[in-house]
Amino acid sequence: MLASYEPEIVREVTDPRTGIMTSEKYISFMPNAGELKVYCESIAARRERFNRMASLPPPAPRLPPPPPQQGERAKVFVPDDHPRYAGLVEWSQNAEPKWWHFGRSSDGRSGIWIPHGVWDRDPAFCRSIGSGVANLIGSLAEAAG
Repeated sequence: MLASYEPEIVREVTDPRTGIMTSEKYISFMPNAGELKVYCESIAARRERFNRMASLPPPAPRLPPPPPQQGERAKVFVPDDHPRYAGLVEWSQNAEPKWWHFGRSSDGRSGIWIPHGVWDRDPAFCRSIGSGVANLIGSLAEAAG
């Protein structure tokens, strides 16, 4: 009966250190042919499962990034009564939605949320986001003037 299985399975089943005789059920008495067949089939199924799992791609534990949100990069709040507010609203009409959003501050005032680079008029940052920010910097400088 063992001749119908691969030599590696027969070796594993008959090994006195790791084989069928190490099972608690067979410590006191030898297994019959049916029990030996069931044990061999379980070893063959386990090997086949290991081989199948080894051929699968490794799991990717990362979640996909969340969808972009309006104003996800905006961290500075400018209230609607601030002198620079009108220029920032004008800028927001051409800017990408991820850079700004209208909302309320923690104390309930309404206004616009913008990135630090726009608030600081950082030329390098403004070049990186484009959307007519150079014009914004000029108009904000005049308004603050």
